[in-house]
Amino acid sequence: MQEKQKSAKKMKPKKPRYKHSSFRFLLILSLVFLAAGILLVFSQYYTNEKKEIHEMRYGNLLLHFRADLRKAANVPVIPSETVVRKMLLSENLHKVTIALPDVKFHAGYYGAAAFELSFKLTVIYNSLYSMFSHPKVFEKENATCLYYADSLKEICIGKIIFSNIRELKAKKGEVIIALLGGGYANTTSVRAFPEKNLILVEGRSVNETGRGYTDLDLAVDKLLLVLIGK
Repeated sequence: MQEKQKSAKKMKPKKPRYKHSSFRFLLILSLVFLAAGILLVFSQYYTNEKKEIHEMRYGNLLLHFRADLRKAANVPVIPSETVVRKMLLSENLHKVTIALPDVKFHAGYYGAAAFELSFKLTVIYNSLYSMFSHPKVFEKENATCLYYADSLKEICIGKIIFSNIRELKAKKGEVIIALLGGGYANTTSVRAFPEKNLILVEGRSVNETGRGYTDLDLAVDKLLLVLIGK
């Protein structure tokens, strides 16, 4: 009798393991989708980190910059950004003069940097002093001047060419921004000398190879970011 019972137990069919197999399949599938999702997130993050930024919203305007703003943000400002803002956003400021070196080579790079600086300075001053009406624009002493009737403020933006940086002498109520690149600078930075009303915007190289902008563009855009407050 015992032998028949043992034989019956041995003959009893095993239950199929479909449930366990399905569970393992779903678990593996879930892990695959999870890994794919994590990989996608990191891929997008890495792509965004590598992507250059050349535009920034300023008030109602979308400003375009020549240099990558991620890299421009890392350009050092000496002695501090606060000093630069005080110099160029002062109520006593009446004229900004952009000074370019007298060079035959790379003149186009200096011209482009000077245009970007003067244009965006105008945008910044418009946002600060134009409340209800557009400024009156006129020429005076080789400079383009803006008169803001709302705030009774006049500010002029001019350009000069210099042979020796020592010849740059700012008048009362004036700040000179000297653009220095290539052989005129061994670093990329923004240096302010408030006692001389002088700001040096320096770019170590004026080579655009592989990126479409120069070190001087980086320094110019850094100056603008400081004034915008970014």
